[in-house]
Amino acid sequence: MAANIQTKVVQTTIPTSTGNQDITSAGFGTPQAVLFFATRTLSGENPRDYMAWSYGAATGAANEWAAGIASEHNQATSDTFRVYRDDACIALLSPTAGSVAEQANFVEWITDGVRINWSNAASSSFQWQVTVVLINGLTNAQAGSVVANASQDGFTAVSTGFEPDVVLMASTGQNAIGTGGAQAIWAMGVAHNNRAGTITQRADGFSDVDGQPATTVFGGFATDATCGQFHNGAWSWKADLESFDGDGFDMYSRGAGGGSDYVGYLALELDGDSAKVVTVTSPTSMGNEAVTGIGFQPEVIFQYPGLAAAADTIYSDNTAGTFQVSVINPTEEWSGGGQSEDAADPTNTQSYQDIANGVVVHDDDGVNLITAVFVSMDAGGWTLNYTTADGTPRLWPALTIGAGAVGGVNVVPLLRHRRQMAMR
Repeated sequence: MAANIQTKVVQTTIPTSTGNQDITSAGFGTPQAVLFFATRTLSGENPRDYMAWSYGAATGAANEWAAGIASEHNQATSDTFRVYRDDACIALLSPTAGSVAEQANFVEWITDGVRINWSNAASSSFQWQVTVVLINGLTNAQAGSVVANASQDGFTAVSTGFEPDVVLMASTGQNAIGTGGAQAIWAMGVAHNNRAGTITQRADGFSDVDGQPATTVFGGFATDATCGQFHNGAWSWKADLESFDGDGFDMYSRGAGGGSDYVGYLALELDGDSAKVVTVTSPTSMGNEAVTGIGFQPEVIFQYPGLAAAADTIYSDNTAGTFQVSVINPTEEWSGGGQSEDAADPTNTQSYQDIANGVVVHDDDGVNLITAVFVSMDAGGWTLNYTTADGTPRLWPALTIGAGAVGGVNVVPLLRHRRQMAMR
């Protein structure tokens, strides 16, 4: 009998001593996958100056990754950083030093949750917030790292041992596992395989350029990729996912070679559920707003809210200096992200998390432009109530998963190469 996907959003803080931390939700059962989001925010000071962000995933001790960026506040010259690790699930950078200040790795699944181990803990004065999304009700799940093919239009085969229906990705555009490096380069995205030969993708990009006398930021989302390297006003390369089958999928480097960059992924095989990747348009007035035409009732919604007025467009003004993630299920909602004000001198950067509003979109200077709270999961979509609305319609990517059969028969290529595989 098919099971519906279940998610649980749990918020906690980084402990002040190294060692194990158990993160649980009573009655959830044993998770199959977990997402981690960490920001430089305190429960009593949110948003907070200085931007630092970590996004990670795990399905086991040998299958985890963490990617993060940071940008220092109140500097005459921009000071920005990035990190990617394939041996951790949380890696939160110091926005002043650029090194990993707080780091944790997956230990094991426990009753109703996950056990992680902190190798770098928080100070007693700054216990930053961590939000964990527990996931079960799946057929299969695998987290890992894939190395992008260095040749344009070349591919790297990602072997999962099952056919994914959904893939989530993130990258900081680094070709080495490290403790931190210059440039806040960020990309994250989602892909849906309909098992009938159609792959629907979205990739959200953010860049805060290092060493600038006045802050220079870029942002935008693409509809022809799941991830890539987004830097200094362009997609240096895009990750295009294709050729899904029972062994996994291929990640092609489009536009240019992938520079052997590391990309973290979480691949999910659904157990009878449906999924859909769409572009959401925000309303220009407050009140209830329904997203329709999904074709099933969602159980969870992942969104990347932003200020883009059009898809496949790169922005370099105040609409560019913000990025967010939103997670909504029938009983919980959360959003988090960061900002860096465009053309600011000195730099003006912030981090935030919100456990009470499913969508929060700040301007690049931290002013709240869009706020929405969850209302309902509907037969063909969902409804949010917008308590703050912007006068310009804003577009952003969304992935929703819910009850319903995954239709179609996958088209398997006659010739399939599994080469250059690089995953943890």
